[in-house]
Amino acid sequence: MPRGVPRPEIGEITYAVLIALKHWHKVKAALLTDEADLLVIEGLYAYNEVIGGMAIYATNATTHNLQHQQREKQQN
Repeated sequence: MPRGVPRPEIGEITYAVLIALKHWHKVKAALLTDEADLLVIEGLYAYNEVIGGMAIYATNATTHNLQHQQREKQQN
């Protein structure tokens, strides 16, 4: 943060990811195979009063390992 701008107090925030089953099935196996792999979600987010936190509306989902595999395929 720039000088003079107060730091926001960040407490506990609830996030809910709303994802299509076709995207979830693609990443679920990868995440179960390697617990250290990271989930990458693209989409929109907004505050959702029902959950009392942020809702992420996924338009695409992948993992770091799947991205790496895809790049290797494109290079070969």
